[in-house]
Amino acid sequence: MTLSPSSESTTHLGHYGLIAGVFDELEISDLIDTLLPQKSGHNIYHSTVLKAMCINDLGFTERCLYLFPAFFENLPTERLLGEGVLPESLNDDVFGRTLDKIQEYGATEIFNHIILQAMKHVPINSRTCHTDTTNFSVYGDYENDDNGQTINITHGHPKDKRVDLLRFSISMVTDQKGIPLFVRALDGNSSDKRGFRFLKDKSFRVSEVYLKKKSRIEALAMVMVLCLLLYSIAEWKLRTRLEEAKEAIRSQIKKKTQTPTMKYGYSFSLGE
Repeated sequence: MTLSPSSESTTHLGHYGLIAGVFDELEISDLIDTLLPQKSGHNIYHSTVLKAMCINDLGFTERCLYLFPAFFENLPTERLLGEGVLPESLNDDVFGRTLDKIQEYGATEIFNHIILQAMKHVPINSRTCHTDTTNFSVYGDYENDDNGQTINITHGHPKDKRVDLLRFSISMVTDQKGIPLFVRALDGNSSDKRGFRFLKDKSFRVSEVYLKKKSRIEALAMVMVLCLLLYSIAEWKLRTRLEEAKEAIRSQIKKKTQTPTMKYGYSFSLGE
């Protein structure tokens, strides 16, 4: 049988399988399906959409955050997200519904459930904790007229010097390994103690946000920190495996290391 060029297609798994693997190992999908059950008429579970957001956010595409089918066009979505989940299934409406449900339930409360779930699978063993607050810029105009039910998107104290942009803040508690244990979104003019290097990395790019509804920004803040949780656990696992195997990989400066960043680990696995 002769195959025509149009009958073949290629998808790229890359490091996205590692992100999906950590998400699955922590059994986050089962938890989210319990907290945010699927309604009739919706074909995709909120847990699947949340997992897709994490894969998208941790794509390290060196461009602004896009929650569009185009991002997943060349990815094996059924392998990453489940049977029947195709790129065209992951549209703005689907992502918006999930962000709305996260906000409705309570973004901080959902993250509390997730971190407790993670502790069942990963020996986090926090010895010290650090509390930090930083802010992120948003594009567009947002009315603060909801009687305090959501955060205020307002001008704050920008470290990026973009005084023209409105902002929101994130307060986060992390342990000695950088694993986030608690998150809460705050008004844009809240005190900015220090920046979160990973969340503000240009390859992550959720530091520049535009969403149609202000309430979704609060939900997205939780998703951002969930990404940091997945990244931190993956990084901890990589370093632990290297130490246990008494192995090392060559760093960017051509020296052997047992403590690479997970982002570099992704690049190293691709031979970059």
